[in-house]
Amino acid sequence: MSVKYSHILSPVKVGNLVLKNRLISGNSLPHFLQGPETFPAEPTINHVVKMAQNGAAVVTFADWTKMDQRTSFNEDGKRFPMFTLDSDPSVENYVCQLADQVHYYGSYISLALMPFAGPDPRFDVSDEPAMPPHGKLPNFGERVYDNYGAHVAMRGGTACQAMSHEQIRDIIETQAQRAKKYKDLGFDMVTLHFAYRATLFARFLSPKTNTRTDEYGGPIENRARFLMELCARIKEVCGRDFPIEVQITPSEPDGYPIEDIQWLAKAAEGLIDIFQFRAATANLNHPTGYNSKAHAYVTLEECARIKATGTRILCEPIGGWLDVDDMEEALATGKCDLIGGARMFISDFDFYDKVKAGCSGSVVPCIRCNKCHVPSLTGEWLSYCSVNPRMGIEHRLDKLTRPVTVKRNVAVVGGGPAGMRAAILAHERGYDVTLFEATDRLGGQLKLMDAPTFKWPLVQYRDWLIAQLNEYGVDVRLNTPATRELLEAGGYDAVILALGARPKTPPIPGADKAWNIFTVFGNEDKMGKK
Repeated sequence: MSVKYSHILSPVKVGNLVLKNRLISGNSLPHFLQGPETFPAEPTINHVVKMAQNGAAVVTFADWTKMDQRTSFNEDGKRFPMFTLDSDPSVENYVCQLADQVHYYGSYISLALMPFAGPDPRFDVSDEPAMPPHGKLPNFGERVYDNYGAHVAMRGGTACQAMSHEQIRDIIETQAQRAKKYKDLGFDMVTLHFAYRATLFARFLSPKTNTRTDEYGGPIENRARFLMELCARIKEVCGRDFPIEVQITPSEPDGYPIEDIQWLAKAAEGLIDIFQFRAATANLNHPTGYNSKAHAYVTLEECARIKATGTRILCEPIGGWLDVDDMEEALATGKCDLIGGARMFISDFDFYDKVKAGCSGSVVPCIRCNKCHVPSLTGEWLSYCSVNPRMGIEHRLDKLTRPVTVKRNVAVVGGGPAGMRAAILAHERGYDVTLFEATDRLGGQLKLMDAPTFKWPLVQYRDWLIAQLNEYGVDVRLNTPATRELLEAGGYDAVILALGARPKTPPIPGADKAWNIFTVFGNEDKMGKK
């Protein structure tokens, strides 16, 4: 065990649980894992358990039981798993298996509650009219209701009817009993989604969506009443030591200030055990190279300000955490108590082993493409990891591949990302590898990624590939075109061709004089103004 990351690896007590480290796996599930099964399918169970095996002290798993969402191929929510736990008792078997396998690795499992509709979807939090933001939406009774519960309007655009106190109590009781159901099936804690106005819960907290004038609206003391009552009821039903994590936005640029959550951090002690701080929009919580910078974390500084109140609630920033040294520093300097993430566990299945060994430089960099979540909200039901091809199929690899029994010589032709990754994988499988690159540099088209500032995740990945080749001692031959004669003389048992792509010149008069991507980047000073 490395002492280099002693803060990451140190245990911490939360309620009746002792977490084995400071790493939390937030709610995440690549959509292609779950088919039409109305129970947690084997690929889904394997993925969640892999998070625990790969170091997550707590793994978060969502119950999205809203079967009427499977009405089209559009929208993100259509792709989430939906279970018939309420109507089919045999589903309990798979839920128990899921919890038991997470526990096998010394981790805990949290139920994510995120209702996007109350028990009666005809009612909204506030009494303000709000028209749906897009196209045709499903109808529920006399209301038009969008998939996220964030916009409700009566047909014709008349005002929404505010929830009654009886309906609020009904929602609280329904959610508390759902938490109790999962606790009885082996779940250890609950995570409540109160962030960026995405859920019915969060709409109570934000003054942008909560315009009530009774004891549930107005100042933060009133807007947080629903949250406090919900947490109190869950503690009554599940036990005082049953941990509650709350996903929350530390401040809304157009809603509430950070002082509101600083107040809540003290007022909710004893009811809330962990604050998971999320950015003010869903996009910022899934950062890419376009909307984030290396070594900068969207909620960390606000997390530090809230933690500085002296609250006993553990503070957990989430969003873009991939650099292990950054995690250690944030914990060591007292800016946070936990680190939340998902892609750190997905992009490298050996992430935790490398952290324990103090080998952060060998951790596979995530390129922040977000394809593990879903490539497109309206595209096919697919998702994958661009840097970890094992993701989603690892439980079948022992059937798809055979152990290496004879060491063979392998030639890889091409020093781009595909060629370098193939060489690394072949070396890891136990082969002797020689990589041929015709130019004087490795990288292929990733050589160009230094120019666009927003491509910095790809630069990190390119540099990691090159560093791994060096660390493994792969025989890399630059300025060496792989001719037939050269390959035949080498006596290789297998040849992997990874030639990459070249810019295609369209058959247009004068196109041959145009600058392509390889000649533009790095030569900007030679460009004209047209």
